[in-house]
Amino acid sequence: MALFYLAIEILPLQDAVTLFFCSPVLATLFELIVTGESPGWAGAAATCCTVAGVALVAQPHWLFHLPGPHHHQFHPASPAGLFDTAGGSGMASAGLEVGTDRGGGAWLYRRLLDAAGATAGAAVGDGTGGSDGDVGGSGISVLGAIMATTAAATNAAAFVVVRLLRRSQTTLVMTWWYHAVVVVFAAVPLALRYPAPAVLPSRRGAALLGLVCCAQFTGQLLLNRGFQLESATRGSAINVLQVLFSFVWDIAVLGDTPGLLSIGGSALVAAGVVCVALTA
Repeated sequence: MALFYLAIEILPLQDAVTLFFCSPVLATLFELIVTGESPGWAGAAATCCTVAGVALVAQPHWLFHLPGPHHHQFHPASPAGLFDTAGGSGMASAGLEVGTDRGGGAWLYRRLLDAAGATAGAAVGDGTGGSDGDVGGSGISVLGAIMATTAAATNAAAFVVVRLLRRSQTTLVMTWWYHAVVVVFAAVPLALRYPAPAVLPSRRGAALLGLVCCAQFTGQLLLNRGFQLESATRGSAINVLQVLFSFVWDIAVLGDTPGLLSIGGSALVAAGVVCVALTA
């Protein structure tokens, strides 16, 4: 998940989402290699249908070549903007700059950015790159694509591992260990004050965080149980339903008007999930 969040900062959101939700295809390959279980032609086709639906909903720029305001280049100020240093809840503007004077691990992030920026500059200088951050056009976007793809691969591998542990570990134990690992790894940048010092949330923010924690724990518990009962291929394909739910909530809550491609993509996601669920 850390790689996926970093990929969102580097790539346009549509590109990162599309690459990340290719995990059902990778889960199919991993499960076939590790356990020898094959989803069959029907299951494989339904999985590809689901991924194609994600591509239509997200409409990545490298596939659809759609210019727009969401197509952005990554800049060092973005990660710091994810934190409200004013002490409230929610996100602050992206105008806070990540500097080496923040202490902790900020220097590592800066080194990563400098290396990616140098690659991008070399690509533009020799005429092989573009100025808009397309995948293949700059080193930064290539780095983001690698992060998103690696996130998808590790996510798919985790699904297969949960499936393998279904007889030796209970659902609650795996869920507890998952959150324990998250807490331990999150404590490191927190202690290093990276990418920003920790702040106390407001009462409203604390309440919302509590709701998020409860919902996430319940969701992870059900997800682990689902992968104990179903194959990694079917489970990961059904997990893509969150793209469809996000699409529906975007319309119902935010009032956005979807395009024909998005509607068609959501229908493909739903059809693919139904077919996966019906395959033996």
